[in-house]
Amino acid sequence: MSPTSSASRPGSSHEAALGKHSSLGSSKASVSEPRVGRSPLGTQGCLPASLSGLNFRSQGPPYPGPSLQPLLGSLRRRLSKQKAEYEAKIQSLEQHNQELQLEVSNLRSNLEQQRKWYSLVEIKMQNAERARKDAERRNQMLQREMEEFFDTFGELTNEVKKTERIVQSF
Repeated sequence: MSPTSSASRPGSSHEAALGKHSSLGSSKASVSEPRVGRSPLGTQGCLPASLSGLNFRSQGPPYPGPSLQPLLGSLRRRLSKQKAEYEAKIQSLEQHNQELQLEVSNLRSNLEQQRKWYSLVEIKMQNAERARKDAERRNQMLQREMEEFFDTFGELTNEVKKTERIVQSF
């Protein structure tokens, strides 16, 4: 590239100035030169001493010109709008998350209640089964006692009938 064409581009004068002094670090004189009280990059803190006279800040950023200001404003508005939308979405999601956590808590409580109810019903069913078996056992025992009673009563009745026949026969 020629020096005239690079000078016409924004920022190229900086590149040309830096390009001229790129050999400073390789010079034996600058390496062996004592740097008491100075930063290794020069008096400005970031530039060699030979470039300290250049003022890069006065030129401003290479891109924002007057024609880009509306675009920059539009982008800022869009970013602001997106930020507001994202914050609203985050807030909505956080609220929804809290609602879901409450619902999960309620469901867990309901589940625990149903487990207690289920175990209570299970105990009642076991008690009912035990009571049914006890009643069945008592009924069988009562049935045997009744059969024994009727067997004994039947013998007594037969004895009484015999006695009555005997008495009547006289």
